[in-house]
Amino acid sequence: MASAPPSAPGPAGRRALLPSLVGMRCVAAAIVFLTHIIQAGIFTDAHLNVDLNRWFAKVGFAAVGFFIMLSGFILTYSAGENDRPLHFWIRRLSRIYPTHILLWVVSMALMAWLTVRPAFGDALPSFFLVQAWTSDEKVIWAVNGQTWTLCGDLLFYLAFPWLIRLVRRIPDRLLWLCAGCLVAAVAAVALIGDLATSSTPELPFVEVSWAEQWVVFNHPVTRMLDFMIGIVMAQILLTGRWIRVPRSVAMLALVAANVIALQVPGTFGLVVPFVVPLALVMTAAAAADIDGESSVFRRRTMVGIGELSFAIYMTHSLVTLYGPIGRMKRTWPVAEGVGLIVLTYVLILIVSWILTYGFERPLYKWLTRSAGSSKPRPPAPAQDPHVPAQAVELKN
Repeated sequence: MASAPPSAPGPAGRRALLPSLVGMRCVAAAIVFLTHIIQAGIFTDAHLNVDLNRWFAKVGFAAVGFFIMLSGFILTYSAGENDRPLHFWIRRLSRIYPTHILLWVVSMALMAWLTVRPAFGDALPSFFLVQAWTSDEKVIWAVNGQTWTLCGDLLFYLAFPWLIRLVRRIPDRLLWLCAGCLVAAVAAVALIGDLATSSTPELPFVEVSWAEQWVVFNHPVTRMLDFMIGIVMAQILLTGRWIRVPRSVAMLALVAANVIALQVPGTFGLVVPFVVPLALVMTAAAAADIDGESSVFRRRTMVGIGELSFAIYMTHSLVTLYGPIGRMKRTWPVAEGVGLIVLTYVLILIVSWILTYGFERPLYKWLTRSAGSSKPRPPAPAQDPHVPAQAVELKN
């Protein structure tokens, strides 16, 4: 049974709140952090380190895919009919670039302090967010390595004004077919990556070569497919074509996807198993929010941390590397290791809160107002008591 479309946006283009999607960012950001901790092998028990990597090696791939897909979904859901491309680009760049530049400078300063100085030619591409266009690992990971995903964001934002117009012209009855074609394209990329690159596994537990991972997972053009799936799924919801897959079924499908990914060899286990479950989880959560259904992701704490997710993603490696875990350069028994992980995560939350509310948002408001591209803010709708006020405007 198809769902009714959400109510039409108001004068400023706002639709119903989707706090569950903000809360899900909390989980996705935590998964990325924990994945990197697991990869570092911080426990004294070597067998535990191996088992954790074996079982959770690919969960981080799914979390990154979720962020990319969610970006396309949110931008489409909140897009106005008459939003000009230039104003859109100013808002998106104002959201990500100041934080990136600040942390790039901080990263370079910290590396200089520890006398770890990457070659200037390796570090410069990351400043301009073009490092993911090369397969050179020294360039991609040179400075605050996780910012490679922002290279894709720049491409997505550049293309979005035309992509949204294209998707809006697709007949409603063909939207699911379009989504299926995009999923097939993701599988085709995995096949191309398997055939066109080295088949010698170099990355432990993931069982692919670096060239294969770069083609299938890191390349901006490749990840454009996930972004477009998010756009199409939002359009499916907006046009009332959503088939109301229960959230519990979608979540179980996501768990099953991780089990499948561990069994699927090579490039086919990096992205393909997660695409459909992530699309279903995201859209089912949004549909439930529109219908006013309760969800753990709508809780104040989850949404509050979700609002910090960009800063968490951008700072977690720095806090881990230059905080207690990285500075001690040793391993720990389970209890002590878990305690240090919790301490590190708390430090990340503190740094992220300061960065978000002391730097990112004030500067974003100033830049967009100065450029005349900020959207007028409508009166706040009736507030869910479990949702903090800052979730009134759904942010990407």
